[in-house]
Amino acid sequence: MDGIRFQPNLVATPTPSSWPPPVAPSKPGPADSVQPSRDGAADWFRDMARLRLQSVEPNPSEGLVELTALQLAENKYLQSGAPLPGPSQPQSARGMLGSASYLNALAACQMGAPAGLGPVLAKVLADLDPFKIFGPQHQDGGNSWIVAGHSLQNQIKASQAAGTQTVLRGIQVTGILDPKEADLLEGALQPLQERLGETRLRGLVKNLHVQTLLGEMMVPGKNWLMGGLGGGGQVALSRDSLRNPEALRDNLAHEVGHLVDEEIGAVNGCRRISERPDSPFGKGASAQDFTRDYGTLNPSEDFADCHADLMKNWHSYKAYPQLCMLSRGQYGEKLAYIARLGYHWQVPPPDLRLQQMAEKVRTGLSPFGYVDELGLVREAEPGLQRAMTAFVDHVNGDGQLSADFLQKAPTAEKAARLWLFNEIYAKENPQIQANRVDGVVGDLARMSHLDAQSAEHREMGSQVLTRLEMGGPNYLESARRYVAQNYQGQAADYLQGRLNQYAEVAAPNWKPL
Repeated sequence: MDGIRFQPNLVATPTPSSWPPPVAPSKPGPADSVQPSRDGAADWFRDMARLRLQSVEPNPSEGLVELTALQLAENKYLQSGAPLPGPSQPQSARGMLGSASYLNALAACQMGAPAGLGPVLAKVLADLDPFKIFGPQHQDGGNSWIVAGHSLQNQIKASQAAGTQTVLRGIQVTGILDPKEADLLEGALQPLQERLGETRLRGLVKNLHVQTLLGEMMVPGKNWLMGGLGGGGQVALSRDSLRNPEALRDNLAHEVGHLVDEEIGAVNGCRRISERPDSPFGKGASAQDFTRDYGTLNPSEDFADCHADLMKNWHSYKAYPQLCMLSRGQYGEKLAYIARLGYHWQVPPPDLRLQQMAEKVRTGLSPFGYVDELGLVREAEPGLQRAMTAFVDHVNGDGQLSADFLQKAPTAEKAARLWLFNEIYAKENPQIQANRVDGVVGDLARMSHLDAQSAEHREMGSQVLTRLEMGGPNYLESARRYVAQNYQGQAADYLQGRLNQYAEVAAPNWKPL
């Protein structure tokens, strides 16, 4: 992504002799087709694109012209606020309107609309050729993707040609942005600027680009919209990622993490520090060693995910590194690695007792997480992280823990917080195991033979409810799968019904992981 020249658009914008341009009648086609209509509706935008591109690319490829025409059509759409027909409409059968992922992305910028312009732009988009706009497939480890416009360089050139450029917090920004989106983007840059420093952030991020259709990620049997790109001093974000402020901060911190990975790598004589054989990234024995499954694709994505987590929980990690990082086993080592090399933190060596606590959580010897229908420990790490965050929030400036940490804990969290308290302060902890889905299903089966008014029935029901409250929706789904695999007929129907009844009561107390 090197070699991109950034320059102001100095070419005067001609005013077309007529707008909207004449369009030919659309032709019917299969609903799932992406074949362009070739009715000439986009020719006006293609001619404008060639004229505008002279300032950044004197001999543009057909793909770059097509992408720039798309950018110009989007810009016209955004300025007008005209609604666009959805994928089910007849004119969406061809061209870019045949791409559901593109329409989903464009839906992020819906505004109220004057009538008349939407159908015209629908024909323009139907005439654009997606086979010219989409580039070749890229691959890095288990990560596979296609970039719209063939490259990020082309996306930026198209944006420059369309004249959509601005500066936020001293960083060059290209792409079509309305004022609200610009405000969101600037808000997401603020915490990064605070953590990295203004000079370093500007040095890392040479350009920040926003694209409605950035590209598509590909895995066997499923494609989804690409949320971002990062590398070589460039960061790009899809328009969809600007819809949620918290998700935007995480996405931006992830992509900047790729640049930090390269920065540390350059100091150590390699392309990325995450790719060195002695780095902890891309390694792990279980899901708890990664922020999410996406990090397992390659070491670079693992590094970027961990970097986003470090940015998000910066203050807790810096104040209590032993507790919030080093107690988390191999995942904590990844966080500490970035903190030491990337941000020069003086992180103390791991504490053996906290490592032992993390191992208990990993192996299911704690109230965190649950054991699924396959016998695997699930979601233990997020539960531990949530409890540790609560712990940090209840420690005052003198290092004293507030009694509210235990006294005012939600019912489903009390046992987990008490267990964590005992582990941190080296108090005796009872032997405890993570909730098992076969256990809660077995209790429901035994309850069917008890008097509903008996004390034993009420006590078992209370335990089932607590386990469902602690486990959350994924625990419930795992229990349902266990029933489907091990019970049939009326017994299966009864147990599924009871699970649903208890889940309805438990659901309001489910906590985000």
